Amino acid sequence: MENFFIKHKEEILNALKEKASSKLSGNLTLVEGLIFADIQKDPKNITIGGNQRIPMIAVVDNETGLVHNFALKVLLPNIEI
Repeated sequence: MENFFIKHKEEILNALKEKASSKLSGNLTLVEGLIFADIQKDPKNITIGGNQRIPMIAVVDNETGLVHNFALKVLLPNIEI
């Protein structure tokens, strides 16, 4: 089975250029993988890997270390995850 990120890398890069390039500048690195933010309803009862998650793409500024996260379904609304 082909790696999801590798399969969609060009689409992701194109979507970042189209939708987020005005927000990004400098020397950047695209993290080669997906990041998932779990939605928590109760801070005292943390669930890891629940069914409410936001799949994201991350871009790192190589000079400052700042990490920019972008919701994958906003960048590519029709992508199947």
